[in-house]
Parts: sequence; C-alpha cells; structure tokens
Amino acid sequence: MIKVKALGNMPEVYSVEEIVNVEYVTKNLYPGITVYGEQIFFDEDNVEYRQWAHNKSKLASGLLNGLRLPNLTKGAHVLYLGAANGTTVSHVSDIVGEDGLIFAVEFSSRTMRDLYNLARIRKNIIPILADARYPEEYADIVHAVDLVYCDVAQPNQSEILIKNSKAFLKEDGMAFIAMKTRSISQKGRAKDIFDREVKKIEESGFTTKKIVNISKIHREHYIFTGKLKS
Repeated sequence: MIKVKALGNMPEVYSVEEIVNVEYVTKNLYPGITVYGEQIFFDEDNVEYRQWAHNKSKLASGLLNGLRLPNLTKGAHVLYLGAANGTTVSHVSDIVGEDGLIFAVEFSSRTMRDLYNLARIRKNIIPILADARYPEEYADIVHAVDLVYCDVAQPNQSEILIKNSKAFLKEDGMAFIAMKTRSISQKGRAKDIFDREVKKIEESGFTTKKIVNISKIHREHYIFTGKLKS
C-alpha cells in the first residue's frame, strides 16, 4: 500500500513517499497489465498505480528535475515523435485517460510491432509508422494537439520539432524535446550544442518556457519546452 500525492500543475501524475527508487507513478488505465516490467502499487482505496521509472523515461527524468507540463492532463491530445516501443507513451496514455489521444509516430518497423501491440490494449494510442521529418505523410491522420513531444535521436531533431509543431500544435499548445546532443554533433561541449539548438528553435518562432538538464540520468540529454509565438 502506498500514499500518493498529485504533482503540482500535473494532477494526473503522483509522487510517492517512502519507497526507495520510486519517485512517480501514474494511475493504471488498464489495471492488471504492465508494459515494461514496472512495479505495481495499490493505495488505501485499492487503486492501482504503475511505477514511472525515470531511468527509462526522459519525461520522468525531467519531472524529477522540476519540469512541469500543465497541458499534459486528462483529455489532452498529444503528438509523440519517436514513440519507440511505448515505455513513456504508456504513461502518457495513463495521464490523458480514455478521453485523451496519442498520435504515436515511430520510424522503426521492429519497435512498431511492440507499439502496435500496446495500442491493441490501450485504445487511446494511435500508432503511426512514418518518418517524423515529413509530417505531411501523416497529416491526414493527426489533428491539432495540445502537446508535441519529440524524442528523435537524429541530427535534425530540432527541425523535426519545429516542422511538426507548426503543422499540428494548437495556439496555446506546448512543444517538448528531449535532445540527444551527440546525435547532433560529436564535437564540442554538450551544453554548447544544446544552446545552439535552442537558439535555432527560438529564431523559428518559439518562446522558451523551461530548460532542464537530465544528463545525470540520460547522458548528455537536455529538455526544452516552449510555445509558438502567436
């Protein structure tokens, strides 16, 4: 049995006290079913929660370092770029709930099999096998979203975030990128690479809302969140 407390500005994410190495949990939208071997907990009302492992999820690592995404809540619609096999996607699925929706874009056909199997259970996930560099390929599937989430380890990952945000982000929506700096360049300090990319994003029309360093958990990774200027 655990005691949970809703996270400020993200009421569908819960912090946990007095359990070693468990910082956050999400309420399991599909009780009894785990996704990646995560621990299951129950509160005093027998509500089921899933451990959100921050060493497996860059978003969870961001939360651990003070990141908050107030528009990632129940009923939100999310465009998730680089969905992989669905570890973090599954927690976003818990958060947005039955009335929410996740457009989960993945380029690898191998990991898409895992994502497709996840979506067979979690009905608020729409798996899309596509290259995120070309949002026009899935423009007939994706509609306006509250959050564009980018976790694509490619040299042009900033451009991917920019193009998809301008194509699908609502006027008051937020853009998120977990930037793997060494996918951009092998030369120079990781922070300098990240700063150059942030400048590029800002020059394309974004206002920075939050920058978070998650390098202690995910090597040479940084998070940027922002909004498009109206």
